[in-house]
Amino acid sequence: YKLGDFYANKGMPFVMISERQTNAPDLIWDIEIKNEYLTWLNRIHIESSANIRKELIQRELTIEKDQLFHLDNLLETRRRIFELGIFNNVTINTIETSLKDSANIDIVLSDSKQRLLNMNFGVQQGRIEEVNQTYLFTQADWTHKNLWQRAHRFTVVGNLNLLWEQLQNFRTPQPSYNAEIRYTVPWLWFLRLPTTAKIYYRQDVYSPFSELLIEKNDTVSYTHLT
Repeated sequence: YKLGDFYANKGMPFVMISERQTNAPDLIWDIEIKNEYLTWLNRIHIESSANIRKELIQRELTIEKDQLFHLDNLLETRRRIFELGIFNNVTINTIETSLKDSANIDIVLSDSKQRLLNMNFGVQQGRIEEVNQTYLFTQADWTHKNLWQRAHRFTVVGNLNLLWEQLQNFRTPQPSYNAEIRYTVPWLWFLRLPTTAKIYYRQDVYSPFSELLIEKNDTVSYTHLT
């Protein structure tokens, strides 16, 4: 397998490698290599079921027509397209043509759901300063993964959390409200630089789900733009 990848990175994707091993009277290991000829890219075809502008896929390519075949370039193209976040599967097929020194590349893209809604609920009980506590956690987030048909991702997150003390008989819960909006682009102007702008508001009380060390009855409120 590694030997085949070595040849594929040298421009020989259709090399055939076979091996034979004999043990008597001495160990003999024969390796036969065929089809050691350079291959150039003839045609690059993109097939996508997602509603996205084709030029946005093309700018992720690290391969081009009349270029010498190079396996690592195909793998890098696959990684870059997958990082757009709108495809479940990215398949790149190398097809041998009737011409001995050329190959066609077919890129098949299977899209995922472009709109997602997730909701989470949780209840946890514990003791804080010798007082039994009950904590209710609720969160909902909605994401659009292909806004404007440009693989721009837009996410809205909101949650409401309630904390009760047993001594209060569940009459006066301590609420916290969190809201967040995120907008992510795969390119920043002419640079392939995935960038996220985020604005959020948080008003927190102690949470058994939180990694922050917040004392009981402490309230933290802040608004932040990044």
